[in-house]
Amino acid sequence: VSLSEGIVAKWQPYPGAARYHVQIYENENLHDFVGRDRVFAWLDRPIVSDPMINLTSQGARFKIGYYYTLEISAEDNDGNVISETARQHAEKDFRVVE
Repeated sequence: VSLSEGIVAKWQPYPGAARYHVQIYENENLHDFVGRDRVFAWLDRPIVSDPMINLTSQGARFKIGYYYTLEISAEDNDGNVISETARQHAEKDFRVVE
């Protein structure tokens, strides 16, 4: 993806979800297995009600040449987590190229 266009993530809505917490993990290399560097501080993860987020406007800072993995958790109206993305950080979701 290109930083000049802004980075927007979209996903299929989860049945019964009232909101989604979003986290991004950063890896310098494609083959690094676990991305431990979080883009957002854990307590500052963005929360959105729609199944999309403009990561750039949320203040995410991306590095050219790095790989990123999204982690999304869906919550119901009571704040219970009803679904989470698989925690396999071996596959990256995108790479910033410029």
